[in-house]
Amino acid sequence: MSRLAMIVLIAVSCLAGLAAGQVVILPGSFSQGLTGISADGQQVGGEGQGHPYFFWSQASGYTFFDHPGVPLQGLPALSGDGRSLMGVSGAIATLNRTFITANTGDATFLPLSAPGQVNQSNPTGISRDGSVVCGWDTHTSSSIQVGWRWSASGGMQILPFLALAMSGDGNTVFGHTGGGQHLMWQNGVTTTIPGGGTWISAINDDGSIFAGLSGQGKTIWNHGQPTIVPLLPGRTLGTFTDINEDGTVAVGIDRTGQSGSELPFIWTPSGGTQPLGAYFASYGYDLSGYRIFNAHVSDDGRTFALGATPIGGSIARGIIVTVPCPATLGLLVGLFASARRTR
Repeated sequence: MSRLAMIVLIAVSCLAGLAAGQVVILPGSFSQGLTGISADGQQVGGEGQGHPYFFWSQASGYTFFDHPGVPLQGLPALSGDGRSLMGVSGAIATLNRTFITANTGDATFLPLSAPGQVNQSNPTGISRDGSVVCGWDTHTSSSIQVGWRWSASGGMQILPFLALAMSGDGNTVFGHTGGGQHLMWQNGVTTTIPGGGTWISAINDDGSIFAGLSGQGKTIWNHGQPTIVPLLPGRTLGTFTDINEDGTVAVGIDRTGQSGSELPFIWTPSGGTQPLGAYFASYGYDLSGYRIFNAHVSDDGRTFALGATPIGGSIARGIIVTVPCPATLGLLVGLFASARRTR
């Protein structure tokens, strides 16, 4: 293929992405929030008043899973393939047990780490295909917390720490002991988190890129190389909620103290840390009428799933924002320049 033909092909692809740039506010009159997005950005998952957990896509609309769910922060979690939601049961027969529901409506209820001794399960990560889950349980009588990793093929496995996050392939789990140790389990081997990492909260598919906290603050490790991510001005604490596959787009929430005001951020290598709303505004998308309280991003870093409340309102909305391909303009310039040189 000639260089000109290659540029044309890439430009056409990006122009398709430009056409796909949009803001979608999920329909419905019920309060709702998005808690996950599929790797390809085509499916989102969330929870809503009257409809505990749901899938949504532009192609098929809502798919509700109306099993009672315990409202825990960050749940339900959506698998990377967009086919499974993970949550905690609120039904009497399966109370406080972790479950995985497929978009077909089928559900799998996970066993407790110590049957008869547990009053609360806290799942924290689900693999891309929905077959592996991690988290921790709290025992009823002693309040002892036990970390675990469950897989459809191997069942329940007790970990030597409380599992906080997991890679998309399910082979890497990060967590802490509660006594100051922050550990990583990888294919059966437990070590300290490399690079001085502590509270890891976002990981890519194979575990080679992850984001969390270090002694220097918010940090992204890309194949072992750390990058410090500054806080937004006036904020003192920050947490990552998601990162794209190649580590070039990370989102999260910065705060003023543990219970202070929150402001969602986005970090990119070229733009640094900036308010998420300002990033959207740079593409012409005005979300200033909403307070964003949660954000997740697709693998390519272009589509965002948000939980947001209208300013002055109380009914939360799920919002999906897809930004245009940032390389479109440069590719077109290169296309025209190449065409002129050819002539």
